[in-house]
Amino acid sequence: MRKRYIWIWPTLVILIGIGLLFYENYLKVTEPPSKNWSREIELGLTPSTNLPIIQKTTDNLKTSYLTNDGVNIRSFDNSFTIIEEEMHPIPYDKWTKYYLDEDHLLYSDYYSMYDGESNEKISDIQQFIALDQFVLYQYDMEVYLYNPETSESTSILTLENEKTKLHTYENEQNTYLLTEYNGNGNTQLNFYEVSEKGTELIGESEFTVNQSEVIEDLQFTIQNETYSVVLTTYLKKNMSGSPESFNYFASHALDEDPEFKKIQFQDPKADQKLAEISDITMRVTEDQNEILFKGLGYTETKYRSDNQFNIYKAALKGDSASSVTRVSNTPESSASPQWVDKDTIVWLDIMGEENQLLLSSTADEAVVISEQIAGHYLMDALGKTLGMLSYSFLTIILGLLWFIWPMVFMLFIMFGKGSALDRDRPWILFTGIGVYLLAAFFYKDRVFTPELMVRAPDYLSFPASPFIYIFIFALLVFGILMGHRKSLDWSVSLKLSYFVGIHLLFITIFFGPYLL
Repeated sequence: MRKRYIWIWPTLVILIGIGLLFYENYLKVTEPPSKNWSREIELGLTPSTNLPIIQKTTDNLKTSYLTNDGVNIRSFDNSFTIIEEEMHPIPYDKWTKYYLDEDHLLYSDYYSMYDGESNEKISDIQQFIALDQFVLYQYDMEVYLYNPETSESTSILTLENEKTKLHTYENEQNTYLLTEYNGNGNTQLNFYEVSEKGTELIGESEFTVNQSEVIEDLQFTIQNETYSVVLTTYLKKNMSGSPESFNYFASHALDEDPEFKKIQFQDPKADQKLAEISDITMRVTEDQNEILFKGLGYTETKYRSDNQFNIYKAALKGDSASSVTRVSNTPESSASPQWVDKDTIVWLDIMGEENQLLLSSTADEAVVISEQIAGHYLMDALGKTLGMLSYSFLTIILGLLWFIWPMVFMLFIMFGKGSALDRDRPWILFTGIGVYLLAAFFYKDRVFTPELMVRAPDYLSFPASPFIYIFIFALLVFGILMGHRKSLDWSVSLKLSYFVGIHLLFITIFFGPYLL
């Protein structure tokens, strides 16, 4: 049994190293998106990328989202426990959209709009826009308002061109419609206030984008006779072949043309700009515009990659974006964000056949619930740990110059004159260990690279830590070896090989995971 301890003690040290790595990774995969914001809470699974319908009251949260069987409605209490669930069966495919209130369900496919209870066709359509109290739909050049209470359609606007795009914005008091048409190089914007009686034109404007750019998305708000627009464009031709998009912001009186200023978003978690901004939604809070969007930014939740698409919010003022906050932090690609209220958001994590509907909030209940240990966090941390360990063994290759010199020393002794090696002289072991440590100190930068020291946690990367850890691990292995010297019948060469091998293995387990 005593002979086995020479392997048991190194095994315990290695397990401690793996345990510390797992703990570090668990902290990273469970890191909240930002201070005071909760980790993600799953509300359901959906095959669709369409936005769910979310309603929040004092006592519960009600969600509805598409599934392969229809519209699933779930109600949650304040602890996010499902208290009621019901399914409304409707046909589903990737084109399906729907409208839902307390008494009515409407849905559309690519061509038509239907009553969700009877499945009877209401109208042919070319566009379906579900709002809070009614539905807008387009057929040919006409835009109609459909009232679910009266089952009546009212034409509220006639479009002048078939290429005209429609955008909507709602606040607590009003509903607004924006038409966008690009003709002769200029983009015309018409702002309308919408009611059940029709539309009232409240503003017109015009602008021109750079000739090399194409408008990809447009979002707007209206407040106190002032409109604000966030414009997303992309390059028509890109020499690098990688996608490149730009974001612009303008805020003016309803009768003025916009003067767009380019805006960029600083990654709040890294010294870099957020990239590939999309899925933007806007609102007005305290007389300033706030946007919620998807962006490519820094995260430590993934294995071998420091960037992922997550959800961010930012305040827009003048020509700059301020107070950028990360509000989701997951290893999957997040998309389609929307506000539930001023303190809560929901979004989708794109998973493939079924996407996760997730929630994050600053509410105390959400923060407490999200801090609970969940199986998927453990699996994420374990996967990241095993992945990092898999390439940590590159340390052995990088440390070649550490152990090649004691091997050369042993060959010199072996083929030299005399019988020192045959007699297992102790000085051979001590000298071999000294040669190895001198090589380790001299060539330490081959393993302890600047990149590794940046990635490694504080307890491994403090000043002079390479020297200290090389020395501590050497004392530890030497102590194990000397503590069992009386029970071992090993030769000097075997003892030296043990020392070098276990010492390098300790370095590999503790520092190797941060090589790449």
